[in-house]
Amino acid sequence: MAYVPKPIKCSPELLEQDLTGKNYIITGANSGVGLGTAEQLLKQGANVFFACRNEAKYKFALSNINSDNLQGKASYIHLDLSDLDSVRKCSSEILRDIDIIDGLVNNAALMMPPKKLTKNGFESQFGVNHLGHFLLTELLLEKIITSSPSRIVNVSSVAIDGLPGNKPPDINFEDLNFEKRKYNRAEAYAQSKLANCLYTNNLSRRLSSNGVTVVSIHPGWVRSNLERYVARNIFAKLFTEIVAGILGGKIDYKIGAHTTLHVLLDKKVEEMSGKFFSQVGVYKKKSDRDGGWPMVPPNIKVEDNNLSDKLYEVSKVLVGL
Repeated sequence: MAYVPKPIKCSPELLEQDLTGKNYIITGANSGVGLGTAEQLLKQGANVFFACRNEAKYKFALSNINSDNLQGKASYIHLDLSDLDSVRKCSSEILRDIDIIDGLVNNAALMMPPKKLTKNGFESQFGVNHLGHFLLTELLLEKIITSSPSRIVNVSSVAIDGLPGNKPPDINFEDLNFEKRKYNRAEAYAQSKLANCLYTNNLSRRLSSNGVTVVSIHPGWVRSNLERYVARNIFAKLFTEIVAGILGGKIDYKIGAHTTLHVLLDKKVEEMSGKFFSQVGVYKKKSDRDGGWPMVPPNIKVEDNNLSDKLYEVSKVLVGL
């Protein structure tokens, strides 16, 4: 019988902390890991700002949370990460309305859609998963610094190890948008998730003396609408279900939120800025599949400072900073 790793869970003490008055911004918080994180923070008294595209989906998600247990306040902020003008408008509203940012969770993502460009002409996964979050974070950075001790969490993926059938990703600076090569949606997804980790590397070094902790995470293979594009392809869906079953299975979104909650709430994480935290994952090496808080990244490029700094400089130009 195949060994199935057990999900890692937060200590009960962390989930009992009083977070009254704390402010957390979570992109894509109306479903999946983002919603699980938001719900728990609200239960502990925090103010949670749902930065999402669709207010109706936010209201629906909120209506399905047991409101009797919520001590904090939920608020909606419109954010479309595929439109850099929307990112700028969202950041302006945050800077105007929120005095202190205790945590920013860059959680929203696209996973393996058909080839499409963002409003600004970027390959959709690189544009949404990396560049949209990059611009949002950079625009909020001064306030995050003045709010210290504060935290930034970049939600990455096991895909930095390379998805089945694909080699470990790199950042193809010569063809970020797949204009010169055939579009590979899995390769594009993995590139965007590697970018999340590389940005974490750069940010953690830049903010090392500012009281801001920056980490990247893999939340586990969570059942969520992130897989909506995979689900439309019967062969891809069958393949992912088989792989998940063999290498560890899927976890509930509330368990998937435990990694995010741990890195937001555990004081010891302040000494681990720049690290990679992972729930159980379908990693290629058996020794990695148990995950770790933190763990050595499965892709050595994550710790390449030169690559990280190059991505930072290129990203600044691309988003117009």
